[in-house]
Amino acid sequence: MAALEGDEVFDLQDSSSSGSESDIAYETESASKSESDDYSDSDYMGDDEGSSRKWSNRHPGEHPSDRQHRSILASSTLSRAQQITREKLPAETSPFTFLDHECYTCSCLTPSPHKMRCTVLGFFRLLFLQSCNAIFCPLHNCIIPASRLERHLRKAHKEWTSPQKAKESRKMALHMATTCGLDTSQEADDVVAQLPDELEEPPVSKGICRRYQCPFCPSWLGENTGPGTPGRYLHKHMKEHHSDKRDVDVGEPQWTYRVAIYPQYSTHVFMLPDEWTPEDSFAGGRNPDSDISIPPLPTLSTHPDKSITTTQDWPVRLGWETYASEIKAGSHVKELKKLIGLSKSRKDGRMTNFLEKGLYYVRRFSIKYMKGSGLIMKGSVIHLGRVLVSEYSCYPFQVVGDKKIIEYSQFLFMTVAMLLRHIDAILAERASDYGPFKLRGVKPQFKAALTLYQLFLTTSGDDLDPQADWAIHNLFQTLLCPEGSNDRAINYPTDQAIFLWAFLSDHRYRISSHIQSLLSAAKYCLRCISLQIARIQVRGDLNSPFFEEMASTPSNSGTETEAELDDNDDDGGDASSGGEGVTVENIADNIDTGAVLEWLNTRLNSFQNSNEVATVFDTSPTSPHGADEGSVAPESNLYDAVKCLRDQWLVWSPNIKHSRTPFGRIHNILHLVGQFSYSAGTATHFDFKLDGQIVQYSRDDGIHWYTIDFGRWPELVHFIMGSLEEKISMQLPGGLLPSDLLTCSIKDDLSSNPPHLQPENSTWMNNNAQEFKRCMLSPTEGRHHLISQGKLQQDFLETYLQRDQEIRGLIAALVATTTSVSLRPAQYKSININSGTKQQRNIWLIDGRFLLGKPAAKQRSMDFADTLYWLPRKMTHTLSIFFFFQQPFIDDILGVENRQYAVHLWPLWPSKSDTAVLWSGSHINQAVRKYTKKILNVALDCQTIRQIAEGFLRQKFPPLFEAFNTSGDFLGNHTYHIDHVLQRYAQHCGLERLVEPLEIKKDKIAALLMVTDIWQALIKVEPQNEIWLPIATDTFIFPATLHKDLAYVEAQQLRETSKPIDEQSLSEGLKLLENSDFLNIDHSEDSVHSLECARIFLRVVRHLLFGTGGPRYAQRPPLGGIHFQDLVEAGAMVRRPSIELRINSLIF
Repeated sequence: MAALEGDEVFDLQDSSSSGSESDIAYETESASKSESDDYSDSDYMGDDEGSSRKWSNRHPGEHPSDRQHRSILASSTLSRAQQITREKLPAETSPFTFLDHECYTCSCLTPSPHKMRCTVLGFFRLLFLQSCNAIFCPLHNCIIPASRLERHLRKAHKEWTSPQKAKESRKMALHMATTCGLDTSQEADDVVAQLPDELEEPPVSKGICRRYQCPFCPSWLGENTGPGTPGRYLHKHMKEHHSDKRDVDVGEPQWTYRVAIYPQYSTHVFMLPDEWTPEDSFAGGRNPDSDISIPPLPTLSTHPDKSITTTQDWPVRLGWETYASEIKAGSHVKELKKLIGLSKSRKDGRMTNFLEKGLYYVRRFSIKYMKGSGLIMKGSVIHLGRVLVSEYSCYPFQVVGDKKIIEYSQFLFMTVAMLLRHIDAILAERASDYGPFKLRGVKPQFKAALTLYQLFLTTSGDDLDPQADWAIHNLFQTLLCPEGSNDRAINYPTDQAIFLWAFLSDHRYRISSHIQSLLSAAKYCLRCISLQIARIQVRGDLNSPFFEEMASTPSNSGTETEAELDDNDDDGGDASSGGEGVTVENIADNIDTGAVLEWLNTRLNSFQNSNEVATVFDTSPTSPHGADEGSVAPESNLYDAVKCLRDQWLVWSPNIKHSRTPFGRIHNILHLVGQFSYSAGTATHFDFKLDGQIVQYSRDDGIHWYTIDFGRWPELVHFIMGSLEEKISMQLPGGLLPSDLLTCSIKDDLSSNPPHLQPENSTWMNNNAQEFKRCMLSPTEGRHHLISQGKLQQDFLETYLQRDQEIRGLIAALVATTTSVSLRPAQYKSININSGTKQQRNIWLIDGRFLLGKPAAKQRSMDFADTLYWLPRKMTHTLSIFFFFQQPFIDDILGVENRQYAVHLWPLWPSKSDTAVLWSGSHINQAVRKYTKKILNVALDCQTIRQIAEGFLRQKFPPLFEAFNTSGDFLGNHTYHIDHVLQRYAQHCGLERLVEPLEIKKDKIAALLMVTDIWQALIKVEPQNEIWLPIATDTFIFPATLHKDLAYVEAQQLRETSKPIDEQSLSEGLKLLENSDFLNIDHSEDSVHSLECARIFLRVVRHLLFGTGGPRYAQRPPLGGIHFQDLVEAGAMVRRPSIELRINSLIF
């Protein structure tokens, strides 16, 4: 598509339009009339009365065949909090990319309104009517002026309401208008002026009836099909508007087609040919409009990242592009990323490299260091948070929590690791692995880094004494207070660390919102350094331990922090720290340690000679105004010291090239990048393959792609359920079976008490619970050994609790994989089995299945989200034992020690505090990744699974999907055709009981649970339900065995007919199969590989793809890949007729 000149973007939403601004969907939402009025409702379509009457689209015969307008629907879950921006369209030589999140492309060129097919039109199920030179929406039976395209997309298509979708819809509307050769300023009057009076074929079956034309005005009045004369409505119209003109022959009615003109309530009536009849036009489901071009399949390549481009120029403005070319970063990206990668965990005892052991100590020390800065602020009488920021700032500096400190401290670690690892590479003669890359900075920074490296080498990274704390602090101090500067874009180690983290490949960087997060962490770290410097200046003693005389000492060594770091290491490393743990060659194994120390001493003593230093490091020139050796002037008290540091080092200049301090550089980068973060897209992209079985996704803006095989999804779910059954059974006391506990059916009265405490179940469940407890605490119990010599064995209890945590991880994976649009990771901790003081229980048992929902809402305006999910019925028995017997037992045992544990479904390791510590989102994702990695060979988190399910539901069940997007009554008139299905489903499952306790309307409850039911049937966990199966028929997500028989019959009949083959249809079918092995089932003599057999096979494929209701090849196969399997089985059936064909030597 040709690029627009300049930066002009046409605003298709003209605020100056006349008439009603209501959406044409209002007409489709009107109440249904009686069948006798379906054609007579057009009687009043004249200028006077026609505008005051609504007309109905709800007659069953007026619905267009779904197969006539197959297209790819949206599977986008882009952020709703992004600002709308206007971007240039792609150049003419490149395909138009829309919804970058999914990498859809349209290869049509402008102007090409009649010959080329536009994928964007098909995406919204819009049609271009060549005879009318206008864009038509079959769903709302209206013609849309080009200036109103964007407004129609955003208002009539309900899922397109977010700010990000607004930006996308504007770009796509402009593309459609330009592709079809329409003037983007086209209004309704312009459309009406060019519409013809006659139409060969109507595009849809709505609005068609026999009408009379008024001989005195342009009005058309419908034929009366009820009691009375056929021209009743015309006579009434003439009596009211043309009373002076009587006895006029009105003639015979003729077939007409009426269409609305968006956005006004005006209409246009087309006359149809005299010989036209509905029976001939719509027989066999034929497409009624020969001018309509069916959009093709989207352009999906093996490497979809080629279509992902960025329009943001901040890397150029920051000078990063120039620096990347100087160090040839694109050719050494993997090695450069290792400079800032996390160190491997020490918990397995296999870390032998002295440098990595030292860096692991730096990582732990930096967390303790930043926690200590928070203690300085809390222990100070004055408000240091206000002193640390500019006097013009509205917000003071505030201390963050421990979780955020662990995340923020990774910036310090990355910077130190980059310095020490590159020094190590120089000594090991491996610096060439990083290309022309050199460390940039000032001499005090390199001197402090060499000193720390020398310390790690002499101690082998073990038994680091307080001297190491001071050495690390000295290096941190030089990062904040360097000596000297220049105008280079990348001038300090902090600049280099940020660049290496953000760089992905040539001209590709992390999205601006992610970079903004790292820069905020960097500013926080530098402010923490300034607090520690000020504390040391006030204390004045540099010989005592580093953290001595603080208000309180931050706990870190060997306890909680190390455990948290090890947990993060199990997760493969944090994305913000450069990826997985790295291994650096131990230079002590290859070079004499004495020689290395001599080299270090030489370098440390040679910093007066800048030329000698420049041979190894890229130093900045000394600034006459800089402080000596990174020191600061001593001050008398903490307030003065912090203020002096702020005025000297925590300042910035509006010109990024003249920012003297590292903090100023970081602040200005943040200011520039932050302008783009509101409009930046997501870094996650999806690519759904044509066979429906494979989905690829990327989390680094298309650099690395991961494949999800949905054919193995049922295997994943059954593995999780099998593991749950096994582990919960193993938690029972030896000799006790699950059937011994569940002796009766459990009933839930939906009160605040869980079922085992309700009167109807309490008697028998309490007896069985006492038996369970007696067996577990028996000295003769031979499985868990909790009691020995009359005392509770803490070691065995901890083992029992550890297995309990594994069970909860399996339950989290079960919920994520079986509930379609599942809970967000942060919402899991709001699920309660028992009612607590702040929140009621939100796990219920109804219709023999567990039901969970009403989690803490993401929206600030809501306390709880109106979402509900079924759990698989197969797991009811197993989960009942866990919820009502094992969990209360653990709660009783820990209650003796005043340790709270079992109110929530996902509590962490039992805490001695009054409040239970809950699983965070990272814990939930860690459990889900563990099992998806084991079965699918790709680690998926909850958000990725949620996004895939959202795309599937939006594509296949848009009315039901609205239940997840609305907080009130989601059922509008768009979903009237599923209303009776929802009512039947609610009655069948007894969902009426949930309306009052959950405070959710019955139809929404039914829709939410029906979605989960359909998803579980798709992944073969639950059987198909005959109640909701009719609404899933047209989605083709379940096998249609009828296709097999039709394919064989078609092949048999083809041998006896001389009907010519539709070559265009065959070529379209062949495009879908060009990368498959269908035509190479085997290489034996009776293979279907010959031309004659291939033609028969493709003839059958045409039947499967096109069916009896119109083309289907334009529809992407469903998530389950049912069409793909149909073709495979049909191909095997065609072989016998094709063999017979070859024997009889029939030539096509």
